[in-house]
Amino acid sequence: MNCLVRSSLLLLILVVGSSVSAQEPPRFLVNYTSAPPVIDGMVSSSSEWANASEFADAWSVLGSSDELDDSNSRFTALWSDDGLYFLYQTNYGGWLDQGRDQFVSSYESLNLYLDPNTDHESNFGSEPTDTGVDGYRLSMNMPEGSSVISFQARTMAVSTDAHVNALFGNQGGPWSNFANMEAAQTNLVDDSEGLVELFLPWDNFDATSPDFFIPAIDDTGLYHPDAPGVGDEWFFNVARIRRNVRHGLGSNPSSTFAAARPHGILEFVDGLSPVLDCDVNQDSICNASDIDLLSAAVRNENPSPEFDLNSDGLVNDADRIYWIQDLMNTWVGDANLDGEFSSSDLVEVFVAGQYEDGVGENSGWAQGDWSGDAEFDTNDFVVAFQDGGFELGPRPVAAHTVPEPRLSLLLWTALLLRAVWRRTPMNHQRRTTA
Repeated sequence: MNCLVRSSLLLLILVVGSSVSAQEPPRFLVNYTSAPPVIDGMVSSSSEWANASEFADAWSVLGSSDELDDSNSRFTALWSDDGLYFLYQTNYGGWLDQGRDQFVSSYESLNLYLDPNTDHESNFGSEPTDTGVDGYRLSMNMPEGSSVISFQARTMAVSTDAHVNALFGNQGGPWSNFANMEAAQTNLVDDSEGLVELFLPWDNFDATSPDFFIPAIDDTGLYHPDAPGVGDEWFFNVARIRRNVRHGLGSNPSSTFAAARPHGILEFVDGLSPVLDCDVNQDSICNASDIDLLSAAVRNENPSPEFDLNSDGLVNDADRIYWIQDLMNTWVGDANLDGEFSSSDLVEVFVAGQYEDGVGENSGWAQGDWSGDAEFDTNDFVVAFQDGGFELGPRPVAAHTVPEPRLSLLLWTALLLRAVWRRTPMNHQRRTTA
């Protein structure tokens, strides 16, 4: 029986793995501000960045699947009617005084790739409408001490280009090269700190005009000289070159910081909306971190009343189900929280590699813990089967009755048989006396 289940799981992975398309890159909320931060290379004790979303800090060595950035790279951003404000911080103490007058590609640099995506291409190069990658690239050297770019002075070197349907090469037509950008850095050796504040005005995103290219041959995804609207999305890559080693954001990093595959999506939001009910940790995003925090509260013997999402006076599994079904309107088993429970979710959790791994309480929702016990095991498939949403598409709004289950490669049957087998007294005795 045990061999049958493991064979079924292996078969499932092989079958669905070939049919899963590229996952949407991480989404980062950029909040609107009516009081922009001062670009001075310092984060004051005031609230100039207080309205920004939580730092994005899951950086790793680009081209590697598991080598993490050891200097705690992190960034956040804001936007106003005038432009984009970007804050980068790191804990690093190896700064040198290089790249003030002339850009040094092998030395420390912060690199941004931004695609306003006015042509609405996926940027993966995989869709029928994709004709290539469009984007602006800005690379800034990070010399030791203080450095600035302003109307009055320029004490750090930068390299920029714009490209249409290609990675590099200034194919964007006439462009101001971020002529009105502002930047300020403070990079300290003794304190092992680095900080960059950056402002990019919207009217500098003018590398093309709508009539620059022939629509029948090329399209333009660059021209965006006005402020975005609430809900607009831009693709972005962010990376830091540290002595020829590239560190960047992304769970499956590209080999280069400006590769076709974006590291993420910048979604411009008003930043003034009330906290969503599903945003348990109040970081402006409803994601797996919220259900993991809620599950931890349910496991706690004395949970805080704030986790009573359904207002029944208790903090228990009913609150977890309320978060999944009512607030997120999805299914148990939707690991990537795209609104459906499908083969891509199964591939994702098995790739995470935590199924019955013998490590106590190390799994979260995205790693297969759908029952809330911090483990990924047979029980998680049982609760997902009971919810019954596998391959049914989006959950009907306000319709949380259990539909007829659908089988895939006999997986559910095998898993249920295994669950029953493991719980029978005879088999329990065999394991304990072996």
